[in-house]
Amino acid sequence: MVAQHDEERLIAEPAQADADADLTDPGFVGLFTINGAAIAFLAVPFILAGIGIGAVETAQHSAVAALAPKDLRGFAFGMLATVQSLGHLSAGGGIAGILWTAVSPTAAFTYLTVWMGIALIGLLISVRRRSN
Repeated sequence: MVAQHDEERLIAEPAQADADADLTDPGFVGLFTINGAAIAFLAVPFILAGIGIGAVETAQHSAVAALAPKDLRGFAFGMLATVQSLGHLSAGGGIAGILWTAVSPTAAFTYLTVWMGIALIGLLISVRRRSN
C-alpha cells in the first residue's frame, strides 16, 4: 500500500520528484567533473582549430592583396570582411547550427562543405581571370 501511495505522489507531483534528485550521486557528479585528462583531450582539437583558423585567415588576406587591383584593394578587403561575417553567421550558430540541431550533424557539415566548394570555385575563377 505504501508503494502505491508513493507512486501516486510521483505522478501527482513530477516536479517535486525531479527536485529530489541526489546531486551528490557519483553518476551525476561524474558527468560534470573536469580533470586533467579531459582538458588535454579537449585542448588538442582547440589548438588545431586555432592553427587552422590562423592559416586560413592569413591565406585569405594574402589572396586579396595579391589578386585585387591596387585601386580596388580597400573595397576588396571590405568585401572579404563582409563575406567572412556572413560565413560566421551561417556556420556559427546560424544556419549550420539549426541544421545540426533540427536535422543532423551530417546535414550541417554537408551544407558547409557545399559553401566551401562554392568559395573555392569563386577563387579559381578570379585567379584564372587575373592570369588572362
